[in-house]
Amino acid sequence: MQPPLGPGSQPGAVASGGARSGRTSAPAAASSYDCPSGYFCGWSGESTRGSMWKTNKDVAGLGSWDDKIRSYVNRTSLIACLYDDLNYDSWGGYFPQNPNTPGEYSSSPTATISSIRFVRTERECDRPAYPGWYSEPSPTAAGFGDMNGDRRADVITRDMVGRLWFTPGDDTGRLIGAGGWNAMDTLTRHGDFSGDGREDVVAREKATGKLWLYPGTSTARLGARRLVGSGGWKTMEHLIPVGDFSGDGRPDLATVTNEKYRIYGVEGHPGQLITYRGRAGGTLYGPQRTHSEWWGLSDFC
Repeated sequence: MQPPLGPGSQPGAVASGGARSGRTSAPAAASSYDCPSGYFCGWSGESTRGSMWKTNKDVAGLGSWDDKIRSYVNRTSLIACLYDDLNYDSWGGYFPQNPNTPGEYSSSPTATISSIRFVRTERECDRPAYPGWYSEPSPTAAGFGDMNGDRRADVITRDMVGRLWFTPGDDTGRLIGAGGWNAMDTLTRHGDFSGDGREDVVAREKATGKLWLYPGTSTARLGARRLVGSGGWKTMEHLIPVGDFSGDGRPDLATVTNEKYRIYGVEGHPGQLITYRGRAGGTLYGPQRTHSEWWGLSDFC
């Protein structure tokens, strides 16, 4: 094992022998297979030749390895953002390296990497995981569109890895769902289904077709989910948040069927408008087939 590379070393870079240390040069690697699972490895030469360096932590400055990596492999489960400048500065250029399989590597005669950061989505290489969103305060509480009651219209966003983000309208954002939301193929919110004064989220589970209600809270986080539809919702092409069309003071839900919808046991009835009146507690009354000519239309809002 080589000694640490001086005062610029960072925790998280691990010597090839496995001991925790500063960034360390290892003996020449025979191939990219020498990079252990869970690490990003770089070599001083092309085609994984020369000394090898590895890390599984963010590194704001590579020290003596700055602009020295000419081949590399990403064997972590995250995207490795490879920056040409120190401190994850994307203005000088960067490359998002997806996880590699054993044996894969990238190689170039020009070494440009100065800092490395690991993220879950590519956009996080140079911006927050959530989108920028700003809205002016309304003179009065809006009801719809304002989950946390601050009189600003807000947005909920699902990212590519299934996390849910809340952006309250002041150009900030916070995580309200740590993962698993890609299991839902439809998300919609409209009004206070549960009757607690906060907007809720309704989601359809992709695998089962179940419909779930996630009640809103005063902090715009979501409470424990409740089952509001036990099955059959996969026959719906669209879920439409239409407000209170029944006039009873509770938000209702409308849907439009797809080809799988059955009438008298026979499939093949798309374009049927099915309405569900809201009940106290956030559940729904049974379906009512109200119109059969909603076919040939692509979306609704």
